[in-house]
Amino acid sequence: MDPLITLRHSLVIGFDGISDLGTFQKVLAATADLSGVGAYKVDFLLGLRYGLTEVVRCALEHTSKPLIYEHHTAGNSLLRDAESFSSQIAEAGFFAVTLFPTAGSLAQRQWTFACQKKSLHVLTGSYFADLQEGGHPDHSHHNPSYCLPFTQAVGLGLREFIIPGHHPGLVGRLRHQLASIHPVFYVNRFHQVASFPSTLPQELHGLSWHVLVDSALTSNSDPRHVAEEYIRRLPDP
Repeated sequence: MDPLITLRHSLVIGFDGISDLGTFQKVLAATADLSGVGAYKVDFLLGLRYGLTEVVRCALEHTSKPLIYEHHTAGNSLLRDAESFSSQIAEAGFFAVTLFPTAGSLAQRQWTFACQKKSLHVLTGSYFADLQEGGHPDHSHHNPSYCLPFTQAVGLGLREFIIPGHHPGLVGRLRHQLASIHPVFYVNRFHQVASFPSTLPQELHGLSWHVLVDSALTSNSDPRHVAEEYIRRLPDP
């Protein structure tokens, strides 16, 4: 399957934590015509409140760009859940889903195949390596198990991965492990446009990647301006 986004680098706008259609539509209307926007990502809050079909219908009023559905616990339960989940996401009109599989290779394989059966792109991530209680850095991304979902995804024919942009060591290891498949990375943790792309891991140089931005853009009174700033800082194709 070809990559979800045809651009080599782009901005992916995420609506994490957004639960009202007004904000959703405002951001879409302000940014849908920007060529540097590669896709939009929706989490479960909008779906729970309005239904996924209604969310997609509203999005299609503004854009035909790919829509990604993110549900952080997806990929970690029974096969029947995977089949029901993938059917509902596909029927609603989404192009892709994110899976963060941490329950073992069998669950990851079943969920991936269920989504592929519905012609959904699968973007694979791992468990969160962020801050522990008290604000101390979480170094769990140094654990070899953190990379397992990525290497297992390669064996399932996948090459699109979600990674934290604030862990360059992880990016370097993944680049080495996945070099043969020409991976595409979706990089998050860029909360301020001023820090982008100076804090982007150098290990991404020469690879295809997309920057995931959510509240830094969606909570701004001028989301188009923020989007334009991120896009202006993207490297040339």
